[in-house]
Amino acid sequence: MSQAAPRSGITGKSRGPQELSRLAVGDERSELGPYCDEGCGREGDPTLARCARAWKVRTDHAEKCFDELSALWTSLHEALSVRITTLLNKLINLHGVRVTGLRFEDGSLVIGIARTFKILNCPHCGFSKRGRESRHRYLTVVTDHDSRKVIWVAEGKSSEALKDFFTEIGADACEAVEIATIDMSAAYRKAIVEGLSNGKIVFDHFHVAKLANEAFNEVRRELVRNAETVQQRKAIKGTMWPLLHRLENTNDKHMEVINRVRLDQSLGRAYMLKEELLDILRNRKGDAKGCIKRWMGWAARSRLRPFVRLGRTIRDHFDGVLAIIKERITNSLAEGINNKIRLLSHRAFGFRSASPLIATIFLCCGGISLPCTS
Repeated sequence: MSQAAPRSGITGKSRGPQELSRLAVGDERSELGPYCDEGCGREGDPTLARCARAWKVRTDHAEKCFDELSALWTSLHEALSVRITTLLNKLINLHGVRVTGLRFEDGSLVIGIARTFKILNCPHCGFSKRGRESRHRYLTVVTDHDSRKVIWVAEGKSSEALKDFFTEIGADACEAVEIATIDMSAAYRKAIVEGLSNGKIVFDHFHVAKLANEAFNEVRRELVRNAETVQQRKAIKGTMWPLLHRLENTNDKHMEVINRVRLDQSLGRAYMLKEELLDILRNRKGDAKGCIKRWMGWAARSRLRPFVRLGRTIRDHFDGVLAIIKERITNSLAEGINNKIRLLSHRAFGFRSASPLIATIFLCCGGISLPCTS
């Protein structure tokens, strides 16, 4: 059922919506109505004239209020920008980070942040890479072992990404870095050798132990493939978890399996090579350099190809592996922060680009602290 058209005036004659809109808007002949110079819609219809006048007054008032509101919003935005900038500079307690300004862009508040590194007081730095998501995209994360905070993040995992960090902090800060803990990445190693004149590279204990366990597993899998009978294959498969445990962490059930392994066979020699290397890395006394060299000779004569390759890898990274024993510092802090970064990405259901993820890392892992209020 259609709605009745509105009636105007005392005559009760119906006016359509298009005619009423023409009366309200007006034309060139009259600012009150479109039909006569006196402003009435039709002769003898004063109600339409009053409606048109009231509409124009309300329209002018609305435009005036809108202009005043726009001016008030502009002044409020400028005042808030100055106030928020000052407040953020007090809240953010990063290494030389300051807020440069605020602006609204596409309905979002954009905060400008600049780093003003002078001398970075972190002699012990950890460098690690973190996979952002699939497609092999990575972030380079630099942490301070003393403050246990993230001090720099950039996209990529090449040596150029790390060189940008050295350029940004300056030559004085680079000379102050004494120890740099990394995994066995050739790109990071190259950048540290070129950028840190006094920095000593220390490889992570976990990565070296991982290489030893992988070499042992490769020997075990090769024996399973070459087994002649099903019983031999099952017997070798059952030794995986007992032999991957450290000797001091085994239980009675595992010790039964270990006692059945013959040391003159390939599996027994691989197990002894793995355990001996891990014992050397945990050793705090004695001739560490001589122990590592004797182990490399043993691995070269073992006729086990995975351990021969591992011996060559340790020989190429000898100084960094030896520093594990002497400095007693690992890259576990950086690896733990990597796990926290993965949790942040999971909590946000992923990020479309690296910039919001880097901002989230600085917010949650960069040492932002609230000022004390008394």
